[in-house]
Amino acid sequence: MAEPVEPSGDDPEMMRLRLRIARLLHGWSTARDAACYVEGVGAAKERAYKSYDEGQRTLTLKAIEKLAAAFEVDADWLRHGSGETRAELQRRFSALNEQAKTTPRRMITAGELEQNPSGKQNLNQLTSEPREVDIKASLLVPTGRIPFLLGEAIALFLAGKRDWAMAGSTLPVPEEFAGPDFFSCEIGASDTSMVGEKGDSFPPRTVLIINTNRAAWEDETPPFYVLARPKGMKGWLLRRLDAALPLSVATEFTLSALNPNIETIRVSDPAKWEIAGRLVADQRRY
Repeated sequence: MAEPVEPSGDDPEMMRLRLRIARLLHGWSTARDAACYVEGVGAAKERAYKSYDEGQRTLTLKAIEKLAAAFEVDADWLRHGSGETRAELQRRFSALNEQAKTTPRRMITAGELEQNPSGKQNLNQLTSEPREVDIKASLLVPTGRIPFLLGEAIALFLAGKRDWAMAGSTLPVPEEFAGPDFFSCEIGASDTSMVGEKGDSFPPRTVLIINTNRAAWEDETPPFYVLARPKGMKGWLLRRLDAALPLSVATEFTLSALNPNIETIRVSDPAKWEIAGRLVADQRRY
């Protein structure tokens, strides 16, 4: 007997199957890895993606468009299909899932994090093509590596995904910076906000080494340089933090750019800001 044909339409379960197929075709063997990827590129929050993949939440039109872009599939196919039956989709998913079990686990790359399917511009986003950076001869011989992070990967690192971050691009560093509290990033190729006329200056594509262990520096009296952003924004800013008291007790502070044409930010409510960490070293590409 011929197999009954079911219309694809907008059936939630069939959309879920197509989403899982798209995820597998893009190389993500587990919903967890895919969730980290889609959050990293700004297509969906990690928890939201997992609920879509597990069938706990129905895909919205906006989510379909963003996830289709992230997984590089056609949004109309993800929503409506192309005439496949549920059984056909299930067989395809099962075959891809079995194939994934014998394929090396895919990890997100820094280059992928530069892509933002949402189309939003990040505030001074620290993004650039990651490259191997030579340690200056004046520094110690490198004895370890730390993650080289871009965009929202910094937030994922701060959230505890350190093992995941180490599977991507890394930077060779001296022993003093090789611990789990450190990561590196780069000032964008067109970001001149930290180019100073005198004294300190951080030109575009300067590589930054950041210490995220707040206990190691929050009782020191500023000024010092921090990586910070207003809560809710995607990008991070390298800025000089000035305050009359150590950050552990300060109720207000300023964040200054070294470029005299950029206005100083006065922060009267620290709870509205995130500080990723303190700058402890930098490397120039030139």
